[in-house]
Amino acid sequence: MTVSRALRGRPGVDPALRERIRAQAEQLGYRPDPALHRLMLHLRSAREHRMRAVICALTDIPLRLEPAYCRRLRAHAEARALALGFAFSLQRVGRGPKAWHALDRVLRS
Repeated sequence: MTVSRALRGRPGVDPALRERIRAQAEQLGYRPDPALHRLMLHLRSAREHRMRAVICALTDIPLRLEPAYCRRLRAHAEARALALGFAFSLQRVGRGPKAWHALDRVLRS
């Protein structure tokens, strides 16, 4: 729980320990799994969820290099999808076999 709280920025973790955990995670190349994150939000939620279709956008542009027009395009696409009753998911595709395996897992979920 401590590692989870530290990586998610939740209270209850000593700041020095939080920084050590984050540094170790970065050194190990840890990246959160967006599908697992959504699943955990769903499981933690007390309200009922209905199934709904998801519009998924793919990009290979890292967030730190994303041009302003891409951010605007994504925001408008998400707003339009939500207005039409769809969920919206942006998946950043990395390079290499591990990235494609992770993308396959996300798309199948």
